[in-house]
Amino acid sequence: MNQRAAQEVSLAYQRSELMLWLSNILILISAIVTSAMIYLVMIRCTVQPETALTTAMRVLADGDTSVDIPETHSRDEIAEMIAAVKVFRVNAVARDRLELEREKHTAELDKKNKQLADELEIARQMQLSIFPPTTLTARSSNHSVKCLLHVSWAGISTTS
Repeated sequence: MNQRAAQEVSLAYQRSELMLWLSNILILISAIVTSAMIYLVMIRCTVQPETALTTAMRVLADGDTSVDIPETHSRDEIAEMIAAVKVFRVNAVARDRLELEREKHTAELDKKNKQLADELEIARQMQLSIFPPTTLTARSSNHSVKCLLHVSWAGISTTS
């Protein structure tokens, strides 16, 4: 019986070692799976939004304001960055709109200035045809003063 008991103890010991080895392998596998799941969640929650945000920022920096800015439902730093990039896009759209308006107004003012310059030249030519420049001599008690009358579109001025 001692021999049989020794064999049973030996067999039980081998089984317990096998079970310990299998449980260690299962613990290792579950640790690897858990780590992989945590890694995937971290990538999904952090890296992907950050990458999408970086791409959107580069496109926005190149002047394309039609870029889609990623959405997030979290309240972390990435959400704050996304909100800031949205403000940048709104400001870029407003800046582009104002630049177009400025160019339009500048073109209108240039056109009006040219029209005014043309009209002023016509008025000057008309005044010169009506009032040509003349020279008058005036006498005073001690000396004579020669005055040249200049007629321009602004009116008559004298120089001596």
